[in-house]
Amino acid sequence: NHIVKTMSSLLCWLHTCLLIVALTKASASADLNLPGPLVGLSNCRQSSVALGSICQSAISNRLPTGGFTNPKACSQTRHGNSEWWQAQLTSNSAARVTFVQVHQLKGCCKNASKPLLTVTLDGNDCPLRILKLQQRSRQVFFCNRTGQTVRVTSELPNTPLTVCQVQVFAENLADIDADHPLLQLSNCSQLPPSSSATCQKATDGRTRTGCIAVPENGWWEAQTQKASLIKYVRIYSAMTCCQDSAYKFSVSVDGSNCISYSGAYFSARDFLCKRKGRNIRIVNRMQTGQLLLCEVQAFGSRRTPVDYGVPIHLSSCSQSSSVNGSRCRKALDGSVAQVCARCARTRVERGWWQGRTSQRVLVKFVRIFLPNAGSGCGPNDLERALVTVSGTECTPFESGRSVYILFCNATGQGVTIRNLHASELTICEVQAMGAYLEPEHPEHHHKRIRKGRGHHHRKVFSPHWPNPHRPHRRPILVRCSQSSSVPDSHCRLATDGSRKRCAKTAAERGAWWQAGLHHPRGIKSHRVGAVVLALEQTLSRRVLQSAKALKRLRVTVNNQPCRMHSTHHRGSGAEFECNKIGDLIRVSNGPDGSMAPLVLCEVLVLAWPIQ
Repeated sequence: NHIVKTMSSLLCWLHTCLLIVALTKASASADLNLPGPLVGLSNCRQSSVALGSICQSAISNRLPTGGFTNPKACSQTRHGNSEWWQAQLTSNSAARVTFVQVHQLKGCCKNASKPLLTVTLDGNDCPLRILKLQQRSRQVFFCNRTGQTVRVTSELPNTPLTVCQVQVFAENLADIDADHPLLQLSNCSQLPPSSSATCQKATDGRTRTGCIAVPENGWWEAQTQKASLIKYVRIYSAMTCCQDSAYKFSVSVDGSNCISYSGAYFSARDFLCKRKGRNIRIVNRMQTGQLLLCEVQAFGSRRTPVDYGVPIHLSSCSQSSSVNGSRCRKALDGSVAQVCARCARTRVERGWWQGRTSQRVLVKFVRIFLPNAGSGCGPNDLERALVTVSGTECTPFESGRSVYILFCNATGQGVTIRNLHASELTICEVQAMGAYLEPEHPEHHHKRIRKGRGHHHRKVFSPHWPNPHRPHRRPILVRCSQSSSVPDSHCRLATDGSRKRCAKTAAERGAWWQAGLHHPRGIKSHRVGAVVLALEQTLSRRVLQSAKALKRLRVTVNNQPCRMHSTHHRGSGAEFECNKIGDLIRVSNGPDGSMAPLVLCEVLVLAWPIQ
């Protein structure tokens, strides 16, 4: 039962699990037929050498019928603590190692009360599965992982390590990868920049030589030939480096993070990704130390052709500001030249650009051309921008060199690109694709209003229209609560629309107030852009919202912290920039240990719904 439970936690293949049970029943027999094929080992090393033995003795493939009795036929180390022996797989590429079998001298350490050895594959432990109880001379370890370097370590203190034979049983990766073909990677680049010949060392097919070093906070990236479903990514690292160091890196596909690794060194490892896209980026997250990449391989399936729809004509446009006459029309002139002179540009601000159609349309995809890297006129990515169609957020679908395709599938009359940070927004070309819908009656977009003696028409933005002057919506705050209350105060006073009455807590450490966002039908969640707090205005009050009190305030969205962007006149309020997805807004006093109340006269949440 213990073995069955352990195997289920490892998520092994069914045939491997059944084999484990069968091998357990046969653990007392002399012959153990482990699954093949048997993989060769080479490039062996050991911590020390004794009695003139060599490490190659443990990979000679000689198995005496009655077991090993002559120490000279084995590899031995000197007396010491944690003595080790290691070797690498002979094949140029990694294999999925299922079992490692270690033979020692016959009758060795038969009175030992604990495991004698530990086996690791690329620094990952392989648990002991089968032990010949009578003599403890043969031990079988279950790995079931991809790797290249096998290490055997002694667990006995001040004792030499004697290894007579090490056998590795593995599965052919070609058979494992049959369901997910290898995707060809090209157009590589890296930061800091280097020649293309250098970055291509990670895609040249050689897994042991020609590695590249990615420095701290640097990255390496490459592209598949077409947009694909990337099932998993296989990374080969240096074989003889860094066994005692730790790696920390992340892997993303078209900006969507799928892997965050922080752990032991490995020479080859598979990482499950399950992301759709084309651009694969590996970022070194280590503060000190280089990430060595010898080969990067992506496995998945090419996606079927996408129905982008027909081109949608954007007849008019507007933007928050312009620089040197770079009007919004430059993003609709049909030119895809990614140079500053042919792009629409705004000032350094949290600006926006918007294109509109003459009738309601179904926008399936939006293609955005940004300036090339190094052009010096704004960012060449959309990491700090939000693209919406009539209030519905578009998600990344495919990306290239400063060209992004986003999936929208929304109905409306405009495409809005909003800068979430104070920086220059540069758009070289915007193309919308989808389908035209039946035009609405003009009354749906205009209404007649009376002003003095005359009449005029004023356009009314529908609830789904991304008004450039009021881009966020104010969702309803519900289910409020707070850490404590004082007389004549309730948490609902912070959401009643009036600043004359405030929600207050008692003077305590870490006082807090929170509320949730209402979910109308069809709304899955919200992207919270900002949270505005209205505080006490009367300076004669006993509780003064001073500069120190403002610094103490903390705002989170689903426990994700927001950043204070600005404060209002004389400490009467503060605005926090969030750009987080969630539905629980929490305001609290920071953990400075001071006894202070929390006073909130009004809480305004500016957010976009996610359908």
